[in-house]
Amino acid sequence: MSKKIAVLVNEDTMQRCSCGGCLKAFMNKADSFERYADEDIELVGFTHSGGNLAKKIESFKKKGVTTVHLST
Repeated sequence: MSKKIAVLVNEDTMQRCSCGGCLKAFMNKADSFERYADEDIELVGFTHSGGNLAKKIESFKKKGVTTVHLST
């Protein structure tokens, strides 16, 4: 069974960033994702912190997300 992960990016950052670095790190299990080197992981959500954050977190929970990474 894979660990379900979501990434939450600062809304202002998302205005000027393609988030390619975060996605690459996730796919390669590098940087902040190195801790999952020996685990099967699945990216379930990738969004910004704006809007209805409580609704987003609830959606993560419904999808089985157990870990949320915060990006600056």
